[in-house]
Amino acid sequence: MCLSFQRIAANSETGKTTVARLYASFLASVGALPGSHFEETTGSKLANDGVQGCKKILDDIKNAGGGALFIDEAYQLTSGNNPGGPGVLDFLLAEVENTTGKIAFILAGYNRNMEKSFAHNPGLPSRFPRQIQFADYEDNELLEILNYGVDKRWYGSMVLEGGSRGLFARIVARRVGYGRGKVGFGNARAVEDALSKIASRQAKRLRLERSKGKISDDFLLTKTDLIGTEPAKVLSNDKAWKKLQELTSLTSVKDSTKALFASL
Repeated sequence: MCLSFQRIAANSETGKTTVARLYASFLASVGALPGSHFEETTGSKLANDGVQGCKKILDDIKNAGGGALFIDEAYQLTSGNNPGGPGVLDFLLAEVENTTGKIAFILAGYNRNMEKSFAHNPGLPSRFPRQIQFADYEDNELLEILNYGVDKRWYGSMVLEGGSRGLFARIVARRVGYGRGKVGFGNARAVEDALSKIASRQAKRLRLERSKGKISDDFLLTKTDLIGTEPAKVLSNDKAWKKLQELTSLTSVKDSTKALFASL
């Protein structure tokens, strides 16, 4: 039954909870678990609620006929920032064995934090022997998430200049992808943040156009909405750039800065 003791290492918004739910459902469907009840919590909440709070969650799963306990950011139980964490962890490690065949325990968290937790607690690796490593999303996947977000936000009515998989949409995905591999990279959340900025730029553009009496299309995201203002236009309204121009000499610095923006 060790298949039901799993750990997932990944950055945010890579689908950990979704996969945990599917995994628990799969275990129930093949008879590895007697039920498909799913409880979700975090290491911090477990530490704050203490052993009694953890016991209540396990009792709820047992009373529902069995299932899975998913603990996100499980490393918080060993971080030292939560005084109740070690006690809860000791209780959990015992319950992992006591509830074999009844409850699946799935731990998840950031790669580095999970590695540190497992390295400092000898009881964890033996009880959670199987690890699933979720890589950050690639640019093409981020592009699909972007289009999903656009369709969801505007109910499938929004049109992107250059197409939903055109140059400007790909630039958005690539810019988000620059954070790939870094600790805390948001993945789908980073795409959502980018989409919020796009919506804000569109709203600002629409207000300006209408103030000038122009007829605007609410369901069009232009190049400027998607990737921002042209660098050359940014310079003309930038206080720091104007201040640099007012300084005496520094011709080479001014020329280099201008050349850099031109290349961008």
